[in-house]
Amino acid sequence: DLLTGGQYYNYNTSGNTYSQNGQYGGSSSPYVQYNGSYTVNDLYNMLGQAQSGNSGYATTGGQYYAERLAAKGITYIASFHNGFRQLTNSKTAVDEPGDLKNLKIRVPGSEVYMGFFRALGADPTSMSWSEVFTAIQQGTIDGQENGVSVTSTAKMDEIQKYLTMWNYSYENDLFIANTKIWDALEENTRQLLTECAKEACNWGRDALEAEEAEILAKFESEGMEITYLTDDQKKEFNAAIADWKAEMIEKFGKHACDAFGIK
Repeated sequence: DLLTGGQYYNYNTSGNTYSQNGQYGGSSSPYVQYNGSYTVNDLYNMLGQAQSGNSGYATTGGQYYAERLAAKGITYIASFHNGFRQLTNSKTAVDEPGDLKNLKIRVPGSEVYMGFFRALGADPTSMSWSEVFTAIQQGTIDGQENGVSVTSTAKMDEIQKYLTMWNYSYENDLFIANTKIWDALEENTRQLLTECAKEACNWGRDALEAEEAEILAKFESEGMEITYLTDDQKKEFNAAIADWKAEMIEKFGKHACDAFGIK
């Protein structure tokens, strides 16, 4: 497998893809089992600007992961843009913190995601993604948070009236390899694979952003109400989460937060 050097194809339920040469592409969330500080990236560029999404990973953020993954026998190659996480719900348009009060929102089990919504007065719950559509239909939960692309493929627009574009958390997946397998390759092969990986990451970012624009236009044409938070509105949300965010920064530590420019 990825860590012991086995070579086989695998596609698991979290959407992470492995290749036969020990390479991998997918969310950074599985790495929490190795080091809880890996989820510091969930704080990165929170409620931020789309155009600045990847900058932290392209510099010191990527190096932060490279150093820690190396200690686990994993080689960091590149990172690829997976978009910002947005919010959909069935109850109300969300354009100020008070609108989230008591809303039951499905989130992944990340401590950062759960804490973010609790700080805003919502009622976050961790639930298997396969159960979300039915849970919303039945009124067990009010909404979910995800990237625009996932929201579309999961057909959330069919059961959710409101979408808030607020870029609450940036998602960037990692392109990595088993170090033993990687180091066994010839240097020119490693160089070629690195170049191809970075090229693919850049292409993927452009493709995803173009796709998101098309999806949002489709959502609006079908009657979904989309709220785009202004910078002033985001300031209200940032003020509401300030105490909680300060606690998270203290927990992750200065070195980790500095690597991603988290303040």
